[in-house]
Amino acid sequence: MDPLPNAASCRLLCPQERFVKDIYRKVITVSGKIFHVVSSPYWIPDAVHENSHHLQFVEEGGKSCYSCSRKILEKAYYYCSHCCEDYHKECVESPSLFQSSSQPKHPLQLVWFPGYYNT
Repeated sequence: MDPLPNAASCRLLCPQERFVKDIYRKVITVSGKIFHVVSSPYWIPDAVHENSHHLQFVEEGGKSCYSCSRKILEKAYYYCSHCCEDYHKECVESPSLFQSSSQPKHPLQLVWFPGYYNT
């Protein structure tokens, strides 16, 4: 039996919306700049009834990622139909906390510098 048809459906959050929906809103200061610690997941269940940004997976050449400002070189990326912005697949699907081989002693935390975005 294939478990996927019975799995709960979920919807990916636009990175801008993810920062806005973060309920903890913790901040840290690094080199005199204030960063918000992102602890919200990058998805919400489809069962949650709320107005949210809708990401569409696109398979064609992109422009630049609104989250990291780097050019999208891959043919597949995400487009937010609410804010009309393009995002790398990696920028949308980034976990808030992850282990890196370059920093094996502790996990790395996703942060957001609010002065960077136009939200």
